[in-house]
Amino acid sequence: MPPMEFKVETRDESGVPVVAIHGSLSDDPIEAARDEVMRGLEGSPAHLIVDLTNVDYISSSGIGMLVGAQKASRAASVGLVLCGLNADLQELFALTRLNQIFTIAEDLKSWQQSVPTE
Repeated sequence: MPPMEFKVETRDESGVPVVAIHGSLSDDPIEAARDEVMRGLEGSPAHLIVDLTNVDYISSSGIGMLVGAQKASRAASVGLVLCGLNADLQELFALTRLNQIFTIAEDLKSWQQSVPTE
């Protein structure tokens, strides 16, 4: 199966910015993904969702970008949530214990249902 074409898009889901990444998060695309995530932090929303549902691979540089995004989100008091990790990415995050520093949701809908309404 050929690798997915990389693209990153931002959308609004009920007032919450969602950065959806498609394809492999490695090499050149990392900068585009980082830029979109940092744009998502602008205005200090309560939460920023990074949707990894359509990500088939994350390199060590991609992991570094996500860790940097987590640091930036904490500095901005924004809750960064990763969702849609496939089985391989879930295993990677568990083995590296990144699942202990990130908020990870099964998917966007399950995260939305877990957030208390104000």
